[in-house]
Amino acid sequence: QGLALLPPDENDVYKYKILPVIPQAKMVGGTVTTLKDMFESDEEQKFPKVFIDFCEESSLLQGNTFDSASDIINFLTSEEMSEKSFWTFIGNKYDNIKSVKIAKDYWVSALENGVNAADEACKSLINELKFEPNFDEGSLTVSIPDDIVGTANELGVTPECGLSLLLGLSVLNDVCTIEIIKPIKNLNVNAQWLVQSGIQDERPWFDMGLDGTEQVVSCSDTGVDVDNCYFWDKKNGPINTKNELDMNQRKIVQYDGFSDSSDYAGTNGIQDERPWFDMGLDGTDQVVSCSDTGVDVDNCYFWDSNIGPINTNNELDMNQRKVVQYDAYSDSTDYELGHGTHVAGTILGKKAADGINESSGLADGVAPGAKLAFLDIGDSGEFLSYCVLC
Repeated sequence: QGLALLPPDENDVYKYKILPVIPQAKMVGGTVTTLKDMFESDEEQKFPKVFIDFCEESSLLQGNTFDSASDIINFLTSEEMSEKSFWTFIGNKYDNIKSVKIAKDYWVSALENGVNAADEACKSLINELKFEPNFDEGSLTVSIPDDIVGTANELGVTPECGLSLLLGLSVLNDVCTIEIIKPIKNLNVNAQWLVQSGIQDERPWFDMGLDGTEQVVSCSDTGVDVDNCYFWDKKNGPINTKNELDMNQRKIVQYDGFSDSSDYAGTNGIQDERPWFDMGLDGTDQVVSCSDTGVDVDNCYFWDSNIGPINTNNELDMNQRKVVQYDAYSDSTDYELGHGTHVAGTILGKKAADGINESSGLADGVAPGAKLAFLDIGDSGEFLSYCVLC
């Protein structure tokens, strides 16, 4: 590691900056693997977005202005960057050490086939990079502009180009850490075991036959692609969007096309008419699982003053009025006006102003009789933090 003495602050206090001798050590664990996986994925990937955390007293972020974009780009595409790379700098000095030679050959090859490639496709893309500084956090996000359309393959960009970018950024003295911002993916198959056990591929509810068979779940959202293979029923024909119940359908037994169906007749979906509730179908004796940013358990739609505080150690307590299980994986609360509290309330919230006696509330959920098993995967900064999503 290298040690640098920073100028004293206003109180004449000196600070030190410790930087690794090998710049690649600034890359967060798994960064290179993530980049390679993105390019090797069957899905069409855009060029990766990179997150940089600057060291304190960075000269690249001064006040509320960022004027270093062109300087960084010029450095990334220059011979100087390649020459300052640790692996280029040491030459053949340590080729007798197998592990060192393998690492050196890997990164030197990345430069040769990336930013220094003859076709200059990588260099052209780096010249178009967009920089988005966050002055409060002392960080920088690097990505390609939105008006550059196409996947990495369509743009003629290789994994070596991404590696060149990571390597070049790591050489900058002001940079402390680098990581790739992974694209968000919807992986419902992971949501199954996350909610049921938190252990990869273990689904104890399914093992006990609790997979939703003979249950109908209600949901209101932007719409459903009823021809998607996860919902489509070839045998029983097209979905009726006039809010009529058809229990013979494979998946969608009722679809109220209130918003955008030209066939909407308005025969149901009538204000204050709740036929499911009239039949006693309000979620009573059911437990709904949900993972989100957290739940404000002191909110009157979840609070239970009779039993006392919610246990956040993932222990089951069926005596609780609403929240029977709370896995505080990330923390044990929700941020102000939190998404998780909103979602859980929409599903099963039920007002009880004193935490005991329930009454009708404007924010009662669609299944107000149900109880909640919750996995908290959000921190106070409104970010999801479960390892599968990061």
